[in-house]
Amino acid sequence: RLAAENAQLRAQLEALEHTTAIYMTLTGVTVRLEAGGQTATCECRGEERTHAFTVDTQPEDGDEGEIGYAPAPGAVGCPGLPDYLLDELIFEREQAPALLVKVMEAVGGGKAPQHTPRSSRRSSIMSNA
Repeated sequence: RLAAENAQLRAQLEALEHTTAIYMTLTGVTVRLEAGGQTATCECRGEERTHAFTVDTQPEDGDEGEIGYAPAPGAVGCPGLPDYLLDELIFEREQAPALLVKVMEAVGGGKAPQHTPRSSRRSSIMSNA
């Protein structure tokens, strides 16, 4: 019975790791949970820019349902990153996707990828050619 439970847990872990890898590939964001799981160190990478930050799901000065954000120590930000993202913030959990969009826009150079039809299925979505 224990062996079956162990195998089931391993399969669930592998599925979670695969899902996480797909999210990281699609977004360019890596997330590393710190001990305790309430704080994560994140890094958002573009082709030429990177922004590192931490997220705290239970910030000391926050209320229930709020998230803390802090740029990584020594972070100078990247061009296009709003000034307010160079400081520590506490915000409502529902605003997390908007925060990530701002970081991703800055890291991506503020440009949305341009779609250019190509005959090859292996074309770069980032190219303008």
